[in-house]
Amino acid sequence: MKKRLLIAGLVIAVTAAVLFLAVQPRHEAGEDVIIASGNVEVTEVDMGFKHPGRVTELYTDEGRRVKKGQILAVLDKAELESMVQERKARLNEAVVKLQELRAGSRPQQIEKARADVGYAEAVFSNAKNDYERDRFLFENGAISARQMDASEKAYQVSLSRYRHAMEALSLVQEGPRKEELKAQQMRVQQAEAALRASEERLKETMIYAPVSGVILRKYVEAGETVAGGMPVYTIGDLKNPWIKVYIKEDRLGLVKL
Repeated sequence: MKKRLLIAGLVIAVTAAVLFLAVQPRHEAGEDVIIASGNVEVTEVDMGFKHPGRVTELYTDEGRRVKKGQILAVLDKAELESMVQERKARLNEAVVKLQELRAGSRPQQIEKARADVGYAEAVFSNAKNDYERDRFLFENGAISARQMDASEKAYQVSLSRYRHAMEALSLVQEGPRKEELKAQQMRVQQAEAALRASEERLKETMIYAPVSGVILRKYVEAGETVAGGMPVYTIGDLKNPWIKVYIKEDRLGLVKL
């Protein structure tokens, strides 16, 4: 905050009210009255955006009064609004996953896992029988090496799928481990922190009047790009103005407020 001259109208109005400083009972005109002039000064507050961006809205102008908390200017915030929505969605997904882990495996999940095991076991059994038959035929020269390789590959694939199905059933029956719950809780916390950060950044695209007063200066116009920390407005705080009056040194002893 800086202390500067307000506006000419205010200077004249207040100066006129204190134009005569009575110093002692009047005896002779010109001896006991000091005619003085000076400046009315107020506390100034510069306001700007914390981050760079393009100014889309300016709601006031020089010379206008504003109230504390009144919105004064806005930066382009379309990208930040999109980011907030995206991070809300990620947080919701993380919360749903955590709730599912805490609830444990549902009967439907266990039944599905068992059905998957049954299907994988049947496929594996058929592939195994085909493989054993084809190996016998290959050893006796009844099929080619290419046919034998295809049969063996089908057998290995079905075996792998059967093992994975068995592992999935085991995990569903056991339910989530503490490590999984802890890891998902951490993901939720990270998503919450990311959302808070983007929401705070979105709030910083708006300037609000920190005090009630008068707009002394406006530095930019709508559509211009501003740097972070660059002043957009200067407000004069009229709550506690003061007057700076200039009096000759040899007359200071006569002054009384």
